[in-house]
Amino acid sequence: MDVPADSRKPLIPAWAGLALVALGAILCAVAAVLFSSKPGSGARLWGDELKELPNTPQAIAEMGAALVAAKNCNYCHRTDATQPVDHPRINCQHCHQGKNVSDHLAPPLNRIAERRPPDWLRRFLRYPYAIRNHSAFRMPDLNLTDFEVDVAARYLEQLSGASYQRTETAPRELDEFEKTYARTDNPDAAKLNRGRELYVRHNCRSCHDIAGEKTTAVADASGHLPQSALFAPDLTNVWQRVRPRWLAVAIRKPGEHMPWSGMTEPAGMTDTEAGDIAYYLINGAPSPKPTVNYAQVQEIFNNRCVSCHYGPHADATPAMNPEGGSGYLAVWNRYPRQLSLESYGNAMRGSHDDLARIEQGKEVIGRNRAVIVPYAANSPMLYHLRALKQPAMPFGHDPLPEAEISLIERWILEGAREK
Repeated sequence: MDVPADSRKPLIPAWAGLALVALGAILCAVAAVLFSSKPGSGARLWGDELKELPNTPQAIAEMGAALVAAKNCNYCHRTDATQPVDHPRINCQHCHQGKNVSDHLAPPLNRIAERRPPDWLRRFLRYPYAIRNHSAFRMPDLNLTDFEVDVAARYLEQLSGASYQRTETAPRELDEFEKTYARTDNPDAAKLNRGRELYVRHNCRSCHDIAGEKTTAVADASGHLPQSALFAPDLTNVWQRVRPRWLAVAIRKPGEHMPWSGMTEPAGMTDTEAGDIAYYLINGAPSPKPTVNYAQVQEIFNNRCVSCHYGPHADATPAMNPEGGSGYLAVWNRYPRQLSLESYGNAMRGSHDDLARIEQGKEVIGRNRAVIVPYAANSPMLYHLRALKQPAMPFGHDPLPEAEISLIERWILEGAREK
């Protein structure tokens, strides 16, 4: 059958097709540039080359400021809330913090490390989670490398003051103040009662939840809580994420120590009373009673994890690598993880991170990092098991059944005890 000549003509001219191809290429290039500059997009500020961690105030300031700029941290956080920004679009708080109205957004960067313990801060930068339990706003995962996490933490600690910088390589002894307010398994009942009475008297319950006790704030017809309660964090595990010394003074003078929070200053409260409330917050929520035996957890590890996460064995079977499994060696990672899940001691010892750096002219690879943190909702193991952080575990396998993940999670949140 003959086809009419007119029907064989192209639907669009050749020049138009070339123009569309060119336009598509331009749009792809623009998109690549835009997406590569977004926070958490995977772009690396320093690449994979080994680099000296900043150790001088100037180096910490320069590298920290560069990281903040690269990750656009100032879209939510000011570096210093007292300083104006060049243009409102640079920082949301330019408008939201105007006219002495609290913005309830993100705290200024120079006020973070004064209240956050160093290990908690580094883990939060790597595994962020929701702290304001009534609000949908939370810190996003910026996919920081281990090197970037340490740079960011050092920068935040320096902004808050030299006394907040972590310099110890081993746990230091607590001073008398910290000993007084530290969490204990046997808290002073009289101090707890005084703190509880003051907590109720100063109406802290109107905003905060604690230990299963919900805020007394009343939601409106749409189900929304008042702003003061909406942005108030749950205080059940506040002992994990704040420094006791900061907590005691912040309760007494919130306008001075956390002016962004909108928390009102309690009328007539003394320093002693603020200390009693701090003691109650740190010790008032009892540790959960264990419902999971570690033997149950080890059974899951044996069935699901130990085929990769085992250490060196002189008597290795033919199916084993005598130097360790793929989750112990540098098979899937640039550097050896050295994570063994063969026993409680090995699991709690943790793994090595990817922080390869130069120290005094020598290459140093890896630092020990916990994968199981008792009571911590953002324990690294949980994030990888739930695929909230890559690589999802078990690597190259189907996820664990939800019942098994939930059992491990309960064990961790109940204190990750051996017995």
